[in-house]
Amino acid sequence: MVWVYLHKQQLERRLHKYLIMKTPTLFFALLLGLLGLYACQSDSDRQDESMAEDQPPIRGNLFVRYIEDDKRLKAEAYFFEGKDETDTKPKHFKGGVQFLGSGMGERSIGDRYYKYQYENTLAWQDNYSFSLTDDAGKTHRFSFGESPKPLTSFELPPAFSKSKTTYISFSPAHLPEGSYVAALLTDADKKVATTKVKGPSEEGKLAITPKLLEKMKNGEVEVYLVRVDSKRIEEPPFSLGFTLEYYTPIKKTGIQP
Repeated sequence: MVWVYLHKQQLERRLHKYLIMKTPTLFFALLLGLLGLYACQSDSDRQDESMAEDQPPIRGNLFVRYIEDDKRLKAEAYFFEGKDETDTKPKHFKGGVQFLGSGMGERSIGDRYYKYQYENTLAWQDNYSFSLTDDAGKTHRFSFGESPKPLTSFELPPAFSKSKTTYISFSPAHLPEGSYVAALLTDADKKVATTKVKGPSEEGKLAITPKLLEKMKNGEVEVYLVRVDSKRIEEPPFSLGFTLEYYTPIKKTGIQP
C-alpha cells in the first residue's frame, strides 16, 4: 500500500511538471494557428480587393421616365466597360437586367451599345431600382433611394405676354441640388420654347420672359412641366448616372402681344 501511495505521488509530480512544460508550447501552437488563419483571411481579402481593382470599370446610365397623363412608366439602362474612352465597349450581362424586380427587354444597337428597356402602366413609385448579376455571379442593386415627390400641381397665368414677364407656379416648390423643373411651351405652329429653374430652390415658379416668347406665335399655347432629379452611384467597378424624369399633364393658355 505504501508503494502504491508513493507511486501515485510520483505520477502526480510528473504530470504537474509535464503540464508546466507543455502549457507554453500548447499556447504558442494555438497562437500560431490563429495567426495562420488570420493570414489566410487577409490574403483572401487582399485577393478580392485585387480582383476588384483589376476588373475594368463599368460605366453606365439608368433612366426612369414617368408620364402622368396616362400613368406610363419607361425605364432604360446602358452599360459600357473599359479603363478609358479609347477601349470602352458595350457591356452585356448574360443574366440580363431587372427593374423593380421584373426582367427588362434587351437588344443590341449595332456595335454601339446594348439597350435594356422596360415599359408599364402603374402609379408613381416611392423607390426605383435596377439590379443585375455580374460575370462573377455577384448580384448588384442600384437604387435611387426615396423618390422625389412628383409635381402635384402647376398653375398658368390667363395668358403669357410678350411685353412683360409672367410666371408659372408649381408645387411642391422644394428643389434640392442636382434637380430642376423645366417648362415646355408649344404654339400653334409647333414651335417650342423652354425654360427651367435649378435647385437648390424654394421659389416654386418659372419666369416666362418676353425674350422667351419673341419667336412664338400669338394665340393658344400648350404647356407641360418636367421635373428632373439626378444622382451618381459609385460602387466599384460600377460608376453610374441615375436620372428620374416626371412629366405633368398638358395645360393650355394663350400668348398675347
